[in-house]
Amino acid sequence: MTKHKQGKRCTECGSVMRWETRPDEVRYHDRARTVALTAWWCAACGEAVLEGPEAMERDRVFQELRAEVDGVLSPAQVRAARESLRLSAAQAAKLLGGGAKAFYKYERGETPPSVAMSNLLRLLMRHPELLKELEAPARIIRARRTRPAARIAVARASVSRKPPGS
Repeated sequence: MTKHKQGKRCTECGSVMRWETRPDEVRYHDRARTVALTAWWCAACGEAVLEGPEAMERDRVFQELRAEVDGVLSPAQVRAARESLRLSAAQAAKLLGGGAKAFYKYERGETPPSVAMSNLLRLLMRHPELLKELEAPARIIRARRTRPAARIAVARASVSRKPPGS
């Protein structure tokens, strides 16, 4: 017999659970969405045990609902924005901020992007040419870091000069 034909015991009330599809309400703050989930359902108390794809589907619906309520991009929208800008997740994190693994976490729904990051991505989606503006300061900073010896030499030369008439 497969596990779906065998019964499970509910961890909440001890009753027998059944593998079946039921509507489940996903809530975030004052909003809710209903999704049909196939899971182990307890007939007595209504408790559900989700496995694999079903758990991922419920989490995806929750992430979309949270993004809608909080005004941030959903994981799928973050990925679409990044891909449309032709950036890898690592490049996007380095250029736009948020830490080395930020975009991996945004796209998997582990961490929601901030409102500021969402707004930046929306702006760049509408005006991808602005990406060059963000890349330019990075080039300037790198150029400054590669020539510290020249700056030190100039500073030493200006300190060692004798004032006129001495």
